[in-house]
Amino acid sequence: MSTLDSTQWTHRRYCTAFALNVEQYGEILVAQAFNGQKHGDAQPCFDVSADVANFRVWLAAGGISQALIAATMPSAPLDGKVRIEVKSKLRFAESGEASVIHCSDTKLNDLTRGEGTKAKTFRAMTHLAVVLVEPETFEIAGAWLLTHAAVIRLRKDATASKYVPVESVRKDPDRTGIIEITTLLQRVADAPLGA
Repeated sequence: MSTLDSTQWTHRRYCTAFALNVEQYGEILVAQAFNGQKHGDAQPCFDVSADVANFRVWLAAGGISQALIAATMPSAPLDGKVRIEVKSKLRFAESGEASVIHCSDTKLNDLTRGEGTKAKTFRAMTHLAVVLVEPETFEIAGAWLLTHAAVIRLRKDATASKYVPVESVRKDPDRTGIIEITTLLQRVADAPLGA
């Protein structure tokens, strides 16, 4: 068995070789894309946190215009962090093309668990990353970054399972608070490990 050589192994190759699930793959790519920290399941409201400065720098490095970055991050969160919920899906599921991204209230609102002095508050996400992955090659088929406000605007609340339709993300005529990050995530997926 060969050793992992950072000049030969990319995130995409690692994912396919070691059968990572698509959710983990998306979280890793988003964390790498924004020089952020991937959180575990103990963090119920978001998956990745990054400094606002890193977030802006990496979006710019990904070819996103300063005007679009400013529109996606009009003001810095009080704690200086962006909190990104990552929803990754295979482009084609057994039932057909991925069509919805589930997004519960716990992702959009601060959440307090426990009572009194043992109460702990988890901050809500500031952004949602939607990542569609080709099932066999693990190429990035499409990826978008949505602001908290864009998620609220696009989310369907009429059902018990609250969700954002993928088609709404792709074809929203407004586009306010939505940035396509497909190229940025594909670059990260194809970058050598450790780069």
